[in-house]
Parts: sequence; structure tokens; C-alpha cells
Amino acid sequence: METKEIEEKVYTALINNDRITGLLPQGSKSVFHNKALSVYPAYPVIVISVVSDVPVLHGDNSEKLHRVIMRVHIIIKELATSTEITAYTKLYTEIKEIMAGLGFTRYQSRPLITDGKRILVADFKIVIGG
Repeated sequence: METKEIEEKVYTALINNDRITGLLPQGSKSVFHNKALSVYPAYPVIVISVVSDVPVLHGDNSEKLHRVIMRVHIIIKELATSTEITAYTKLYTEIKEIMAGLGFTRYQSRPLITDGKRILVADFKIVIGG
């Protein structure tokens, strides 16, 4: 499976999950792929992207396995409402379940506050046969 296929699989799983889209103000339109906007129409939003695609195993002059790391950002305003904060927390739980169902393991996660936004950055990794 190629990296592009993995990206599409993750994006599709997120936008088709009723629990995820039910927590987002604009449903599936609040999930972005490779888009880092400075301002979003409503919060929370989810932004996904591939941050790494590294060969893991080579043999017979070809790549046998590669590791892909997907990064998921859950973004809310720094001065969020209690509803947005609850959604932020629930989204992370739901996303972890979806990613595990797709074969990913959580690699790392880290909350941060920058430019008036509270962002949870979570990386998930998967090893794929080439």
C-alpha cells in the first residue's frame, strides 16, 4: 500500500465516522487534509498529514517494508467554550480508536498553545509491506 492510499484511508475513516463528525461544528467539512490555515471557520477542527515515510526493510534490491507516521492536529481556540473543550477531549479518544482500527499505533502526542489556539498534536505510526 502506498502512502497516498494510507492518507486517503485515514481521511475517509474520519469524515465517515458519525461520532467524529457529530463533535465538529461543520461535520466532515471540519476535517482538513494537508491544510494549515491561520483561521478556520469554526472550532474544533482536525488537520491530518503524513510527516514521515521511511523504508524499514530492504531485500532483493527492493523496499519490503516502510513506516508511515500520520500526524493529527485537533485545534480549538485558546479561550474555548466548555463545549469545545469537551469535544476536543472526546475527539482525541475517538481518533485513537479509529487509528487503532486501521492498524496504527500511537507514537506520541503533545498539547500546545500557540497563536491563540490550543492544539493537540498526535502522531500515529504503521508499518506497511511494500
